[in-house]
Amino acid sequence: MKYSIVAAVLLLNVLAAHSQILTSNPPFPTQDDEITVFYNVASGNAAISAGTIPVYAHSGIVTQADADNCVNNWQYVQGNWGTADPSVVMTPVGSGVHKIVITPQDFYNYPGTFDPGRLMFVFRNQSGTVVGRNADGSDIWLQLYEPGFHAGIITPYQSIQNVSSNTNVPIHCASSQDASFTLSVNGIVVATAAANTVLDYTFNESVSGSYQIELVVDNGTETITDVLVINIDPQPTIENPPAGLIDGINVIDNNTVILQLYAPNKDFVYVLGDFSNWQFSQDYMMKRNVAGDIYWLQLDNLDPNTLYRFQYSIDVQDLRVADVYSTLILDKWNDPYIPQSTYPNMPEYPSCQTSEAVSTFKINE
Repeated sequence: MKYSIVAAVLLLNVLAAHSQILTSNPPFPTQDDEITVFYNVASGNAAISAGTIPVYAHSGIVTQADADNCVNNWQYVQGNWGTADPSVVMTPVGSGVHKIVITPQDFYNYPGTFDPGRLMFVFRNQSGTVVGRNADGSDIWLQLYEPGFHAGIITPYQSIQNVSSNTNVPIHCASSQDASFTLSVNGIVVATAAANTVLDYTFNESVSGSYQIELVVDNGTETITDVLVINIDPQPTIENPPAGLIDGINVIDNNTVILQLYAPNKDFVYVLGDFSNWQFSQDYMMKRNVAGDIYWLQLDNLDPNTLYRFQYSIDVQDLRVADVYSTLILDKWNDPYIPQSTYPNMPEYPSCQTSEAVSTFKINE
């Protein structure tokens, strides 16, 4: 079963950015479509310089089952690494953007019994010495969809944007069928379109605060909603932490933990974790002490017997880091190589929620 969104709320997490480094025509491609895939060399790790021509798309495909489990098990790989392979050469279209046209079954030559879920990519120069990937070094992917009605906010890619005041944020919305679009900001309608497949709007605000951008798309029989949060100049609450805390994880009682992070010269820090469903929220922006070098956050109503996974997200760059004082840190790159005999029942890395190292804590150790 390919990815489908029908009469549902689509709330994209940060990992969606990995797929949305790529754009495509059509925007919600199926395995039967002729898909034009666009890649901007300035996106992701931005390893490939804007003047590099040609760019090659090393590509494979994963099953829907693997995609559902965030397992990037490439199959039917196309492209011969380090060669001027004409089958995967991309066409430059200007401003650092390159395209390749793919009809999945013809391009990957997979059998009819194969259930495709995602097209996987890394991009390279001819020699393969420079490789474009996601910012965290992972592979880039493009989701395949079931035929039918799909819609959403295509750009910005992330579900939350932290920007300065008076910054233009272009918002591009699309659907797979003619439909009516309604875009609102904190409940106030700011843009509409009828019998269309696209809606564009430029957000710009001078007043600091959190703005919820909600898109509602209705084709007459189905409705899809997508949500984006834009924070203007996020400002943490200035308040000193309780006396006696140490950097790291502080267990206060059987249901309460205070996280404390030493982070001088940073503007703001969010905590992401199982307790926040790995979503950005103002409730999980850390407070900052008066001196400006310590961030802290109290987590309430925790289950003392649950192992919680979490990370810090720092500043507009969304730098993901684990807590260096946590006694158990999960690592998606190395954990799979630790056998059960060495570490039985290892906690699962939250592959579908985040990237980089992840900290853990359990109150009742």
